[in-house]
Amino acid sequence: MKISAQFMPGDLPVFVDSVRKAEDAGYTRAWLVDGQLLWRNVFVYMTHGLAATQWIVFGTAVTNPLTRHYTVVANAHATLAELHPGRVILGMGRGDNSVRTLGRGPVPTAQLKEVVPRLRKLMAGEPADHDGTEIRILWAERDRPKVPIMMPATGPRNLRLAGALADIVMIQVGVRVS
Repeated sequence: MKISAQFMPGDLPVFVDSVRKAEDAGYTRAWLVDGQLLWRNVFVYMTHGLAATQWIVFGTAVTNPLTRHYTVVANAHATLAELHPGRVILGMGRGDNSVRTLGRGPVPTAQLKEVVPRLRKLMAGEPADHDGTEIRILWAERDRPKVPIMMPATGPRNLRLAGALADIVMIQVGVRVS
């Protein structure tokens, strides 16, 4: 069993102290909420958290392809994983607070179905198709350990998609299975 804690990127000294205490208490994962208009930058906080701890794994919980282009997300996670091997998870979802603060609805499930495999390929140093153009992260190496992908899900369609595409599925409160 893995015990996780979720953090909002707020006061940096309090965050760093909190993730150190979580690691000392035996927590195995630290999830950081990505809300570009509500909290500080999730990637800056992941960087500080990883540097301040020894082994706890950090992940976005969650980012989305509407407010953050998937190539930028892949690059950020691959970079952190290169600096801290085995300690980074990419949490990718439909968007909640990030898209609501822009007056938008969640990213369509069909878009996630296209984006998640591209993220996996890019982080692994493999080429991916972007609207008919082959793209890749030029510095990403194929022999590095993969960055696991976590997807949160509620409802039958999103649970099926997460089960098919993700390494980890975060089941949200109020799940209805039919």
